[in-house]
Amino acid sequence: MSAAGRLWRNAPAWRVWLVVALCSTGLAAMFPPAAPQWLAHRAGTAAPGAVAPSPGIFGAPHLAAAHFSPQPDAPPSQYSLYQPVANPQDLTGVIPFAGRQIPLPQGNWKNVALAQLRGEVPGQAELLFRVENGQLTGVLRAEAPSPGSGAAGVLARPDFCFFTETIMRDTPPEPATQNPMVHECWVLTESTMTGAANRDKVDEELHKALDRLEKNNVSVPEHMLALLYLRSSETGWVRTLLLLPAQRDVTALASRQIQAWVKRYAAALHQGFDGRLAAGASYTALGRDPTL
Repeated sequence: MSAAGRLWRNAPAWRVWLVVALCSTGLAAMFPPAAPQWLAHRAGTAAPGAVAPSPGIFGAPHLAAAHFSPQPDAPPSQYSLYQPVANPQDLTGVIPFAGRQIPLPQGNWKNVALAQLRGEVPGQAELLFRVENGQLTGVLRAEAPSPGSGAAGVLARPDFCFFTETIMRDTPPEPATQNPMVHECWVLTESTMTGAANRDKVDEELHKALDRLEKNNVSVPEHMLALLYLRSSETGWVRTLLLLPAQRDVTALASRQIQAWVKRYAAALHQGFDGRLAAGASYTALGRDPTL
């Protein structure tokens, strides 16, 4: 009798483990388990509801899920056309948006336009202006998947998180054990707003909204500070763009006052993503946003 035969006859525990191993292998081959959501994303199969933030100011590229097959050409715009709001409301404090909260800097803001994001997962964008004494003193645009869409976050931070030519930025390190859809970053830089040659840095729909302002005799600053913020999780994402007037000579040594304010505002956006701000309350902790 061979060694394998003697082992089979004299080792019952070994027989049991061998039978279990063979059966398990067969079942796994016939009924493979589903890959986890984030792994399916990495393998090139988009998880249900997964969506990436659309491009915004500075032409930040569309962040799509990783894949290995050729992709069709991108649509000309990630939005349907912004629809002007017939009767803009006066808004202050904390406003609800896509199941999250957006804190508004101090002052009187108006929701001037709404848009739907393109793509398989419904999304929305809202544009708000702050106008004081015929001057544009603030622009805020928020975009996110619609509540209940089942959208998931993105698997990698977008390129703007790694911009080097900025006034300041915050891109916290991400532990290897962290959920791959959890990201947060923000950058503060400058944008030239006026003149056709410079408007290419501002996406088309925001460009049109600014043109409408100027036709209504509202002065648009030539230079504005641009704060671009993203937070993403397995439950979705929110991307916010805030524009504030700025002097021309904005440098990395910008005033400590505005740097401190930007950090407070980014912290408020972080809390709003989790719904931890007092809804409807005036967010006085920010203080009046300073301009350079």
